[in-house]
Amino acid sequence: MTAEKGNNQKLHFAEFLDKFEQVDPPVTVLSDIHQECEERNGFLPEHLIHTFLPQLAGKSNALEVIPCFKFLINEQVFAIVVWVADVLDYHYYMYTMDMQLNIIAECSIASTKMVDNEIYHTIAQIDEELLVHSITSSSSEPDALLSPSTDSIVVIRDIDDDGSITVVQ
Repeated sequence: MTAEKGNNQKLHFAEFLDKFEQVDPPVTVLSDIHQECEERNGFLPEHLIHTFLPQLAGKSNALEVIPCFKFLINEQVFAIVVWVADVLDYHYYMYTMDMQLNIIAECSIASTKMVDNEIYHTIAQIDEELLVHSITSSSSEPDALLSPSTDSIVVIRDIDDDGSITVVQ
């Protein structure tokens, strides 16, 4: 999706990017970093969601979006991470974008959700090589998610120089 160009659009784009703290990988995404991001950045205003993340607009009346952080992939491409909350469904989405405001790729890198009385909890780390390591575990007991599990699922994604995201493992 390409956002409309123009002076007003450039102001919105600057406002959008200012909502995200600049970080350098490695960065770890745990289930509670959205609280610290909310304190620092607040919620993402609806007009910015509609303009830059239209796939989230109108998804749910209960939807909350918190900007977490951004990082450069190269001079032409950057990534942002947002926390998106819906009823019993919480995700950290990563979007890669070019400097012309086009979304290149998107994926959920961490989450907490409930499916059939099982809680699924995913944490992630983005390393210096721009590999995203996501680890998912599940349990019917919330405290059990905090201990290592042999039932964990590991997914590794590579953020390519062009902003595409490829599953490696």
